[in-house]
Amino acid sequence: MITEYIDRHPANDELKLKDSNGNIWHRTGDIGYFCESGNLWLVGRIKDQITSKSGPIPCYDLEEDLSWKLNIDKSAFVDSLNTLFIQGHYNEAEVLSFLKDHGIEHFKIHSVDNIPVDKRHFSRVDRSELIKLFS
Repeated sequence: MITEYIDRHPANDELKLKDSNGNIWHRTGDIGYFCESGNLWLVGRIKDQITSKSGPIPCYDLEEDLSWKLNIDKSAFVDSLNTLFIQGHYNEAEVLSFLKDHGIEHFKIHSVDNIPVDKRHFSRVDRSELIKLFS
C-alpha cells in the first residue's frame, strides 16, 4: 500500500487520510455506489457532476448511456460551460430528448472533432482541457 506521495508532497495532507486505527485512506474524488451484489460501481468524479432539475448527477453514467443508447462515439458533459460535447455523428432531436428526460434542459450541444483525454489515464475525459479550449 502506498501510504504517501514522495518528497513530502503537499497533497499528502489533503488526500492521504489516517483513521483512528492507523489505516491510510486515499481520497480519490470518485463517486460510487455498491450494487445489490456488493460490487462497487464508480460513476464519475465529484467535481464533474452536472446540475439537473433533481440535483447533481454523476456524468459518467450519462456519457455511457449516450454511447450505448444513442450510438454516440464519445461525449463529455462540462457543467461550468453548460455544454455537452459530442464527438462523431449524432441525432440532435434524440440527444435533446435524452437531456430533457434527465432534467438537463439548460445544456447546449457542441460538436467537436476530438474529446481530449487525461494524459495519465488515457480514457478519462480531460474536462479542464475542454474548459480551456471553449471558455
